[in-house]
Amino acid sequence: LRKNWLNDAVKGYVVPHPQRVLFDFSNLKVYVPEPDYMLAMKTLAARVDESDRGDVELLIKILGLKSTGEVFDILEKYYPRQQIKPATQFFVEELFGQ
Repeated sequence: LRKNWLNDAVKGYVVPHPQRVLFDFSNLKVYVPEPDYMLAMKTLAARVDESDRGDVELLIKILGLKSTGEVFDILEKYYPRQQIKPATQFFVEELFGQ
């Protein structure tokens, strides 16, 4: 792949994270991020007009999260608090009916 194959908009959300190998071929490894990391990325982006809302709802269910606090604990595991926008907070609160 060329160095610029990744969408520039996502580069600001990529941080070191746990991942597992899904496929390991002689010339290609395919990694899969953990669900909590995907939740953190999609929640931080807070793109409510995109498919992120449905993805976030599914990830919350998969992870068995019951509160906004649990979501923010995961967010802060990967991103500094000052990077979390008010839009993200409102997005998460709306998901939990707050």
